[in-house]
Amino acid sequence: MDLPSWATDYRFIGCCGAIAASAALIRAYLSLRAPKRHRTVRWQLPPYAEDMTRYAYKAARLPKEPTDYIVIGSGMGGLWLAAALSKCGYTVVVLEQHYIAGGCCHTFTEKGACFDTGIHYIGDLKVAANLMEVAGDPADYPVQFQEVGRENEDTRARDGTGRGLYDVIKFGNDTEIRLRAGKEAFMSEMSRHLPAQLVSDWVKTVKQATKTWRMLAMSRAFSPLVQWFWLRLLGSGALKWARKTTRQVVQELNGDMKAEGILSGQCVDWGEVPSTACFLLQAVIQHHYMHGACFPVGGPLSIVRTLISTIHKAGSRVFVRAKVEKILVNKGVAEGVVLSNGDTLRSRRGVVSSVGLSATLGHLLSSEDVDRYMSAEARLLKDVGEGVSNVCAFVTLQGSSDELRLPTSNLHYWPEMPTEGRGLDAVAVKYAEALLDVDAHDAAYFISFPSAKDPEYDARHPGTSTCEMLMETTSGMFEQLNEALGGARTTRRTAAYKDVKKLLVDKFRRCLTEHFPHLQDKIVSIEVSTPLSMHHYLQRFSTYGLRHTPERIANPVPRVGTGIRRLYLSGQDLITEGWMAAVYSGMVAATHLLGYTPWDLVSGRLFLDDLAKIPNPPSIAQLEEAAAAAAAVGGDKKGQEGARVGA
Repeated sequence: MDLPSWATDYRFIGCCGAIAASAALIRAYLSLRAPKRHRTVRWQLPPYAEDMTRYAYKAARLPKEPTDYIVIGSGMGGLWLAAALSKCGYTVVVLEQHYIAGGCCHTFTEKGACFDTGIHYIGDLKVAANLMEVAGDPADYPVQFQEVGRENEDTRARDGTGRGLYDVIKFGNDTEIRLRAGKEAFMSEMSRHLPAQLVSDWVKTVKQATKTWRMLAMSRAFSPLVQWFWLRLLGSGALKWARKTTRQVVQELNGDMKAEGILSGQCVDWGEVPSTACFLLQAVIQHHYMHGACFPVGGPLSIVRTLISTIHKAGSRVFVRAKVEKILVNKGVAEGVVLSNGDTLRSRRGVVSSVGLSATLGHLLSSEDVDRYMSAEARLLKDVGEGVSNVCAFVTLQGSSDELRLPTSNLHYWPEMPTEGRGLDAVAVKYAEALLDVDAHDAAYFISFPSAKDPEYDARHPGTSTCEMLMETTSGMFEQLNEALGGARTTRRTAAYKDVKKLLVDKFRRCLTEHFPHLQDKIVSIEVSTPLSMHHYLQRFSTYGLRHTPERIANPVPRVGTGIRRLYLSGQDLITEGWMAAVYSGMVAATHLLGYTPWDLVSGRLFLDDLAKIPNPPSIAQLEEAAAAAAAVGGDKKGQEGARVGA
């Protein structure tokens, strides 16, 4: 066979070879580079003997080095960012108003049982593990993840195994959908209830939309002008999907209200019903879990500890009981913060708020500064609003998870199947409005058993198990109740509020035992939290912060940078809700703070890859050995405080 002329043209072949060689050299060069603006880290022994998650603020405990960044809030968006910046050689102070760090990853103990407050499951096990590996402290606080779904689960799938089962969706007593790890398993199960072609088209569309997500998320790292060009050149696909609701996409695929409801049966995960949910967000979350889910071994606090350990070993600090009253802004520049005790802390490079737009704009900044410098963010908050509110039940059970045959999968329960003219939207509103109706015995809810997901739980809390439940409320229900009870910061609630909580306890008990009747005599206690609890700590009633509508997700704000110089944003309001998105917000914020450009990202130079090139913190044993050796040689003061190990 004769080859085309260009195939035998030595100049062409040589040119191709040169391009390939250049690409290889560029890749090799990039693989050796540390993060931009990286400094050498002086690793040192942690400063505490107490629990690192409860290290209370005292002025004498501040770092000896000048503070580069102040991070407000210790949720994942702030804590991961602080760990990454600390590993890059910057001095960071994290300020948390609560008595324990971690935001919605913190835990609490009740009746001998330990409860998580935010994580029910995490998708993309490999990605989650990598995010903890590069910013955490694997030497002293390694984080492992356990796959959800076990062979011997009582709620096993139809093939006789429960392996990989992460969600069970039930509509009344007639329809039960079991979602297991793997695209084929997802399609097979959904095809039992919907036309196979519709399911196939849906999965293809979800995958197609998900591929565009990264471009939209990374655009938050850039200035307004750069973001405008980025979205139009590289993010147009993401904007296309971000501007559509789930209902619009289902209709384009010729699906009906029943299909819409079944495909959105997990909507508690994103807090919007099909008519208002941004399809791109739903696609990303559904794809996130489609290949299986996992849970941190040791509970969410293991994630908090590994990040705090990195921060403290690098000379930075995470303080609790450190409530920020206001951000200091002078002539359009953020210079520091004022704490509730009157202390003023200043930073050399900036202040990062990871507590959400509502708290930042409404409580930490003056109205004059908001109007002058952050009007776009204020307009977004006003126009889009905040999302769904939930009441939560924390149920202590007597007996181990194995003894009680508790599943590791979650249950999403809807009392009725959506039909034409009465979609999932109407079903959700009906039961949310009836939440406090004493005559309404049924409800829509979510049930999870965290103790069953954690293989180490029984060793830490023998003889107990935990169940967590969620029910949605209508917007305004608890805002009105709050005013009737005298404000969200009322320390002693009225008898009326206690009656509301008793009603909710009875409803949660009834719903739990309807699906798991064998737990009736195993319930030790049921503690209920309402949106008033959320408001007390976060100055908002919403569980997920900003709503997840097309108007919000497709909006170019918020960005990491703001109209106030040296004031930056991170946390779930920057991108979306959820553990993974909160961590990603920290990564996007670091991308901005360390000066990564669009060209860096397009050419393959990513902050996450660069961060992995910095050695992880040495173990405490190594630091003690190095400090002792340095002290023995001349009593070097710096050697007594820490040592330059693995820098």
